[in-house]
Amino acid sequence: MPNVIAVSWAATSSRRPLGRGHEVTLFNRGRTNARLFPDVERLTGDRDGNVEPLRERRWDAVVDTSGYVPRVVRQTAELLRDSGGYVFVSSGSVYPLRSQDRSENGPLDRMDDPSSEDVQAHYGPLKALCEEVVTDTFGERALVVRSGLIAGPFDPTGRFTYWALRVARSGEVLGPGAPSAMCSSSTLATKPPGFWTWLRPAGAARSTSPAPPGRSRSRSC
Repeated sequence: MPNVIAVSWAATSSRRPLGRGHEVTLFNRGRTNARLFPDVERLTGDRDGNVEPLRERRWDAVVDTSGYVPRVVRQTAELLRDSGGYVFVSSGSVYPLRSQDRSENGPLDRMDDPSSEDVQAHYGPLKALCEEVVTDTFGERALVVRSGLIAGPFDPTGRFTYWALRVARSGEVLGPGAPSAMCSSSTLATKPPGFWTWLRPAGAARSTSPAPPGRSRSRSC
């Protein structure tokens, strides 16, 4: 079976490949949910400055769910460039806020100062630059997935579960006027098809889309 390394965010991103019998390695700081998945290989380090545990290793697929700064993503991508492929979980925030073209080839948001690493101020543009690092390093072996809001088991934020619990209470609910499509971490693990076992040719793939007529957006993925 293919061997896969999940770079950070081990709590949610590792459940699906484990269920399919893949050989999974986790690389993270070992601080959050450290007792999950006791039977898999664990490499403890830090993306920003301590990536030595990855040196001279090769995996069939690298799944990067926590890349926010191009400099940091480059450290991981270059060290693992001999692996089979690199899946980078990006964001729909790479598109300009008022952009009408959010296709895979649509224009991306940019910063006036490309050297900035202020993730809070430039989340989308920095993600776009991270995408470029991955595709420049892996070429046709790179897959960029532009996700919407990701939720799933062990998600500590409550960004999605609040709405499910609130609607379950019934009554009038104040909600956003134009919600984006929802895609769960469990769904993302299988989109595009064969996500963990086969990488599509280089490029970007959206993991969200408008809901079909008659279906709620939360179910459209």
